[in-house]
Amino acid sequence: MDNDHPIADYAVAMGQDGTAFALLSVMRTEKEINRIGNDLDNSFLATLVYKDGEPSYTMYTDCSGSRPQIVSCSAGVFAAATDIDQNGNADIRLYNIIGDGSLQDLGFLGLGQRSVLDYRLITSDNADAPLAVVWKEVRKHVTDRATGAFEAKTQIYAALIRGAADAAADNGMVYLSASRLIAEAPAGLDIAGFDGYINADGGVTAAVTIFDIATGGANIVENSATFDNVVSIERAGIDTAVEKNKDFGYFVTVYNNGRDAIDYIDIKLGDEGVKRTVSTTLFPGNSVDLSDMVLYTADLEKGLVPYITPHFTSNPAVERPYKVAASKTARAPRHRSPVSTSETPITLNVVDMVVSPLSVRVLGDDKDFEPGEIGECEDAGEIPELDKTEEDGFTNVLFAVSNNSPVALGSGYNTNVALYLDPNGTAPYKYAHEVNLAASDFDRDSGMAVARFDIGAVPEDIMVYAVAVTTDAMGNVVPDQNYRDNAVEVFLYKNDITTIPDGVDDITKDEDVADAGFVVANDGDAVVVSNLTPGSTLRVYGINGVLYNLFSVPENCSEHRVTLPAKGVYIFTDTAKTVKFRH
Repeated sequence: MDNDHPIADYAVAMGQDGTAFALLSVMRTEKEINRIGNDLDNSFLATLVYKDGEPSYTMYTDCSGSRPQIVSCSAGVFAAATDIDQNGNADIRLYNIIGDGSLQDLGFLGLGQRSVLDYRLITSDNADAPLAVVWKEVRKHVTDRATGAFEAKTQIYAALIRGAADAAADNGMVYLSASRLIAEAPAGLDIAGFDGYINADGGVTAAVTIFDIATGGANIVENSATFDNVVSIERAGIDTAVEKNKDFGYFVTVYNNGRDAIDYIDIKLGDEGVKRTVSTTLFPGNSVDLSDMVLYTADLEKGLVPYITPHFTSNPAVERPYKVAASKTARAPRHRSPVSTSETPITLNVVDMVVSPLSVRVLGDDKDFEPGEIGECEDAGEIPELDKTEEDGFTNVLFAVSNNSPVALGSGYNTNVALYLDPNGTAPYKYAHEVNLAASDFDRDSGMAVARFDIGAVPEDIMVYAVAVTTDAMGNVVPDQNYRDNAVEVFLYKNDITTIPDGVDDITKDEDVADAGFVVANDGDAVVVSNLTPGSTLRVYGINGVLYNLFSVPENCSEHRVTLPAKGVYIFTDTAKTVKFRH
């Protein structure tokens, strides 16, 4: 180099034919940096070539880069350098060094989001795993979600570099296997150095120096990682409405945690399911959502296990017929291409309640209701009677609730029907009882039941909504697969009655009950609500208004445990008191 372009860093390797190569990181001049307009792009790459008996020579390139690495193996001579990717992040760019010393750009390795501090390019003569990368990175580990506090941990990872030889021959692409954690510095310690090699099994073994910042002491640890072709099912479920004797849709989210890419995946639901083959390109370290339609089966009540069979390919750039892929998978060792199943079966945990109005009558007038007179609900089963006769002028409202659920209601399921000021069921109407329907309340043949409301005071003309919500034995809301028909509107006319049915209390402002009513407290992954009033109904909403738990407090009960889907802020209310609480 010259005085204006000093060498910042370099690496050397010997090719299989005895040619010596050096990859140099050369500093740019200040004028060159200003012309480029990027202070981070302050060095470029050059190669130095020496063949026995010939003069050495240097080839300058227009490739930016620092921290050069160069290795030689039977597949060729490969080099790497840190460069800035299109998102402005530091990544590792891979090169093939051609015999005359010129660089063939094979692209970034895709580590730009991982805060790479240092790396090592390693190689072997193992034809199935000729090239790998080991790197040091820093990751944030949140220690307190409420405050956002975190600690930074220094870690060593490794991944195989796949497709480098194919890409160098313009017949493939470079990608990384799924990464493996090699070592992590415990709290108060740091990683001072590391290196690694590809072992005989095609895995990576690395030696890591753990440094004690306080004492200056150090220790070397050695760990290995394997890179089998494995996949996992991250999620699985039903993504359409389910009706008896009709097709329904299910999905699986497949994660490739292997060494190679996947070009075909076979999926089926249950032991007797029909296999469907999906053509895809799923690189290691990534996931894909797959779906299919299957015919309804009563086995959904017990649960159906989804099965997936991946077909791995080392060169996804080359299209191959499915028969070739399936044949290769059948011949592969079991640990290289396993059939994967979900840890838990897919079960249908939904209901389908339909609410429709039957009648609205004012007691004591010429349209006074008598049980059994309404023909359109003749299949609804027994119409509930009141414990006592209400006074004239009370408004009597009947709703038919149809259980169209594709599977039987679970043990302890309860369908709560209440009047609300909104169709989403977030603001209960305070002058009416709620109705709770057990599974036995629905007619065995028609699947219908009647919810009866007797309302005293109606201070103003108002539109209210009857909303049906089904919960399990713990009060957790069971999803309704068609929320559009589990609520129906009904108009109530103003009257002069002041009586409110027994057990329905007027709403009290929060400040009036600041030291009374229920108490909410965190208990590990759940929330415990204590000091509940028997006969009241506790509702738990998300901050977005979604109802998660509805619990009708029975006699001799004052405490309820609520399991919520995630950490966050929730609204707890029994109409007499409302609490906003962070879980």
